[in-house]
Amino acid sequence: MSDYKKRLKSERELLGEKLEKLEYFLTTANSDGVSKVDMELLKLQAKAMSTYLCVLNSRIELMSLPY
Repeated sequence: MSDYKKRLKSERELLGEKLEKLEYFLTTANSDGVSKVDMELLKLQAKAMSTYLCVLNSRIELMSLPY
């Protein structure tokens, strides 16, 4: 496996872990100490991270296809 593909897979793994933690926080956080604005920004961040994760998955999948 190329170093490039290894880096992509590592990035995907780290991003997935961070996204999982953020989603857990968003579902379990109470309103104490987190403003509505912060919560909305965190939700937007989670959506962006999810989109990026999909892009990484697509790039890794495409690298596995024969050209």
